[in-house]
Amino acid sequence: MIYHHEWLPKVGDECEVATYVDDLASVFSKCKVLYISNVYSVVDRKGLEVVIHLQNVIFRPLKTERDEAIEAMVNGIDYATANCHEVKIVESICAKLYDYGYRKADKWKIV
Repeated sequence: MIYHHEWLPKVGDECEVATYVDDLASVFSKCKVLYISNVYSVVDRKGLEVVIHLQNVIFRPLKTERDEAIEAMVNGIDYATANCHEVKIVESICAKLYDYGYRKADKWKIV
């Protein structure tokens, strides 16, 4: 059986992986893909080779500087009562701000 994922790495790729146990995903951790087929993968996690069935895993590319900056902007906004559509709008606005050159200042300089 072939499992359909949003993104599957290639052999040699460094990425993040989370595994599922009882429908709960673990936290993502960095890994390097040593082998991948249409059924399972073998990854190197902190020096340990781990065999994972593709039904129980999700891969994602490593976060770029852009991804981390957008995530920091989104996390700095209090929108506890927002629905999913509103959150997507906030993420889109933060991405546009980053693309237009907005960067967090390290320190405020008084001139």
